[in-house]
Amino acid sequence: MLILHNFRLQRHWNKKSARWTAHAKKVAKNYEYVKGILNRALKMRIHDKIGMRKKKEFEVDDPTNPQRKSWRKRCPDFNEYLNWME
Repeated sequence: MLILHNFRLQRHWNKKSARWTAHAKKVAKNYEYVKGILNRALKMRIHDKIGMRKKKEFEVDDPTNPQRKSWRKRCPDFNEYLNWME
């Protein structure tokens, strides 16, 4: 299957070779296809039976629970650091 893209050619005169050359000129892009992609993604999301990922619930005594106070390391006080340095 052959797909041809729309592009323009720009002539350019080369003084050294005394010839015309043709270069592809950039054409401003239009992103009309994005709207269709977003519409399709929204329709798929609405009709999806699985749903989005749920937030993980932790047990109270779970060591990986970020809400546990013992899990967080306490940052040393700056004065304690200075006393330690002396």
